[in-house]
Amino acid sequence: MPLLKAEKVTRIFGGIAAVNDVSFHVNSGDILGLIGPNGAGKSTTFNLISGFYNLSSGKIYFNGENVTNKNPEYLNKRQMVRTFQHNVLFDEMTVYENVYMGTVLKKMSEIEKGTLIEEILTFLNLIHVKDELTKNLPHGTQRMLGIAVALATKPKLLLLDEPLTGMNIVEIKEAVEVLKKLNTEKNITIVIVEHNMKAVMELCDRIVVLSYGEKIAEGTPEEVRQNAEVVRAYLGGS
Repeated sequence: MPLLKAEKVTRIFGGIAAVNDVSFHVNSGDILGLIGPNGAGKSTTFNLISGFYNLSSGKIYFNGENVTNKNPEYLNKRQMVRTFQHNVLFDEMTVYENVYMGTVLKKMSEIEKGTLIEEILTFLNLIHVKDELTKNLPHGTQRMLGIAVALATKPKLLLLDEPLTGMNIVEIKEAVEVLKKLNTEKNITIVIVEHNMKAVMELCDRIVVLSYGEKIAEGTPEEVRQNAEVVRAYLGGS
């Protein structure tokens, strides 16, 4: 049984289908890439899966449960959590305090929360800045902090919306290695929307490609790379 299943997912805005009849699944332990040109419907699909938008039609299943149109808090409690394209951090709080915010819905003692936060910050190589104000951090470090906050919710499924945006080459390489370790060592299933194709091809087991709100391809990185329709969608020609 897939951990996540999107079944004929559709969202219509003002008579226009931003996402139209899109279906895919994510097995436990997968890293799935969701890619496509600008305006393809990737972020809308994320918003539908994670409960920020309601579906016009279709169904979403998570861990065997129909969670269609359930709100983000409901999904968070069931261990599905997402990050966003733009930072949603508390600039005037420290790194530690931001990650603490991710634990507020968890039934844990303060000691357990502290232990979890220290483990996450160590794993993501952020422990040395735990007392730094978030506003003083470099952009790439803030992006990793956003992932740290998400991890504090103890997710089974982590939805990453363009996590590498604005990172330099060194930061991207480090982030890719961290995401691989999250998947293999922490057993966290990942769905990632990302424009950095080199990173996507290196990270993902499978890739789903959207164009104008519809799924045009799905397969391994190599299958997607060689798909003529994908090439046309990105480059406008053969």
